[in-house]
Amino acid sequence: MSDNKNIENLALFRSIKIPQSEIDALLKIEESVGYKLDFSDRTDIFFVPSFSVENHRISAISLNWLRGAKPLPECITVLKHLKILRMLNNHKLKSIPNFIFEISSLQKLVLQNLKLPDLSQSIGNLKNLVQLDVSYNCLESVPDSIGRLTLLKQLLLGNNQLISLPESIGNLDNLVFMGLKNNKLISLPNSILNMKSLKNINIRGNMFDNLCDLKNRLKCRGIDT
Repeated sequence: MSDNKNIENLALFRSIKIPQSEIDALLKIEESVGYKLDFSDRTDIFFVPSFSVENHRISAISLNWLRGAKPLPECITVLKHLKILRMLNNHKLKSIPNFIFEISSLQKLVLQNLKLPDLSQSIGNLKNLVQLDVSYNCLESVPDSIGRLTLLKQLLLGNNQLISLPESIGNLDNLVFMGLKNNKLISLPNSILNMKSLKNINIRGNMFDNLCDLKNRLKCRGIDT
């Protein structure tokens, strides 16, 4: 396996039995690293592989259902062309290391069902994000810095414990869809009504004081619910 010099997609699912040593060797091959690496659903990986500048061609990494995985290595920040990072259902990952928010090349970040209690203010550093999915966590609030992600087109905040949203969320002029279902929201910031590109917002399963009035106000702005 370590002789393959032209890998573009590497998927190492649980059913594929590859020793950890082989995975490490593969990632050390100069100019051979896959554009997309998927380590999903592997219980035999007990730490996330290390990366180096030799792995610069990696553009997407999926780390899902790694039930025995330790926290991500800081060396992931050397991947200057990493555009997509997915981490789903890794319940042993109690928080997201701050160095993740230093990967300025990220365009899609999925942190779904990790039981996260909060989202770092540093999320605002990822100014190239087009999609952010932090649904199915335990978030009670969203940091003000979310308003700095002005390239966002899709923001998924559903199935958390959100009580309110910051006014800065109205700065997301390119946002097309916002998912807010199944939270504890009783109102929305007025700034949402001024969002230029917003076409659809899912507000089902919340605790709004006057849901009919809210829907009418959104509809008047051309925003579907």
